[in-house]
Amino acid sequence: MNISQELAFIISEALHFYGIEDIVISPGSRNAPLVNQFIKSGYFNCSSCVDERSAGFKALGIAIAKQKPVVLTCTSGTAMLNYLPAVCEAYYQGVPLVVLSADRPQEWIDQGDGQTIRQQGALGSYVAKGIQLNPPKSEHDYWLIKRSLGDAFCSPEFVLQKRPIHINCSFEEPLYGSNKLQEKLSFREVLNPEILSNPEKFDELAARINQSSRVLWIVGQLDAQAGKLVSKELTKIAAFKQHAIISETTSNLDPGISHSSCIDRSIVPIENDFDSYQPEVLIHLGGPIVSKKIKQLLRGNNAKYTVRIHNTAYDEDTFMGLNLSLIGQPPLTLAAITKLLKNQGSSGYNELWSKHIQGTVKAHDAFMKQLPYSDLMLFRELLKLFKAKDHILWGNSSVIRYAQLFEYPPEIKHLANRGTSGIEGLSSTANGYASAVKDSVYLVSGDISFFYDINGLDTAPENLKVILINNGGGNIFRIINGPDSMTRFEDFLETHHNKNAKHLAAHFGFKYLNCDNSKGLAQCIEELKSTDGKAILEVFTPRIENPEVLASYFKYLKNYSA
Repeated sequence: MNISQELAFIISEALHFYGIEDIVISPGSRNAPLVNQFIKSGYFNCSSCVDERSAGFKALGIAIAKQKPVVLTCTSGTAMLNYLPAVCEAYYQGVPLVVLSADRPQEWIDQGDGQTIRQQGALGSYVAKGIQLNPPKSEHDYWLIKRSLGDAFCSPEFVLQKRPIHINCSFEEPLYGSNKLQEKLSFREVLNPEILSNPEKFDELAARINQSSRVLWIVGQLDAQAGKLVSKELTKIAAFKQHAIISETTSNLDPGISHSSCIDRSIVPIENDFDSYQPEVLIHLGGPIVSKKIKQLLRGNNAKYTVRIHNTAYDEDTFMGLNLSLIGQPPLTLAAITKLLKNQGSSGYNELWSKHIQGTVKAHDAFMKQLPYSDLMLFRELLKLFKAKDHILWGNSSVIRYAQLFEYPPEIKHLANRGTSGIEGLSSTANGYASAVKDSVYLVSGDISFFYDINGLDTAPENLKVILINNGGGNIFRIINGPDSMTRFEDFLETHHNKNAKHLAAHFGFKYLNCDNSKGLAQCIEELKSTDGKAILEVFTPRIENPEVLASYFKYLKNYSA
């Protein structure tokens, strides 16, 4: 009897029972029983990724694209620790990853045995549930394994809040061979999430909103499906005279729903004169907010009542005044509230925001006509590249901030790793996501993020295209105030470099395009648009001038008279 293969068989059956379709495998020896069962079963889409850190983000991308849990599995030892950045991102973004780590027998922990560390609990507070499974040696053990798997997959945090879980499995030698268990196994059923069907619960909140003459909705990150559903409800609210809606690019709302999806460019002209725009009720709908400007402004001008509607991992009080938190699927919660809202005809709050936004749009368009070659110009030109049904994964730091200064064609799906906002794993996330969808997927990445995650380019699908912005370092540190005054700023913060992606593109089978001026940029964008396979467009932009152009842009917005 091969008890390690039997444990692997039970796990494989459980994954199938709980609806797992995709497994990202990092090759190793100790997880061989699992890999053997996964391949034999025929249940799963299995892909291989040698670098565990890259594998973690690849699984994240697949899970985001399919809106389903994805399994990660690796060998014993420090391999699993490399999953932590992706698991942390999944935790804060609300993506249900399942880490399935192979381990050595528990009695050998801390005894100097190779690749034997304290794996159980090593992912800490970034998993909602962690269980330990050992090979079955009695009938009681079979029951315990199945019960423990039910505890993990049926936990409310995994089912409702979509937090990651960790299953640590000890395997004893022999690791190879077959098992005697062949029958179909059954497991505990997952309870369907409770649907919000009692809108009367929201009477008190609705009354408070209806009594206010200034209600500001700010919509953060939502996946594309939720954004579409939320848009239907917000369309009704957008017509109410006391309601104003601002959103982020990552909210995936339909165009025209909010007053502005370009928060930073809308806020700059009124930063020093915000009293008229100050909400009485502030409603934060969805996930993380990118805009530092709006966070600073609203934290310093607290609304009388602040509400959060979300299903993310934490009850974040982003604006430092949270009075009520509604945890649940945003479309369902919003639908229950919308039924109770009334239009207050005497308020001009909606019109106030509308007129202001019209003025900032004119200012933005005027500045775009006189734009020199820079990062800002690149983002303007990218509007010519993207079309309906494209998927865009925006990089962090300066990339997502530039992206949110522009409005995009309808039906584009916007993604970003804003759960933790780290620079690692972006290429791997894009790789995984692109492998799970048929339409074009664009990764727009800064150079430091890109070179940090080169393993994410391995086995990339043909529908992935990368726009690499190479400004010779971490340009975000020239945009924010303060860092450039540090001694040896270029070495230790900006990390100035002379790297390029030409040879990496060849190594990983990407078509390579590059440009360093406005004329070449337009030509390369047209060429990238017509490229069938995977490609990298590397755009070299001026490191020193980029932040100067951006500063001039914001100054122009502030001084513009509509």
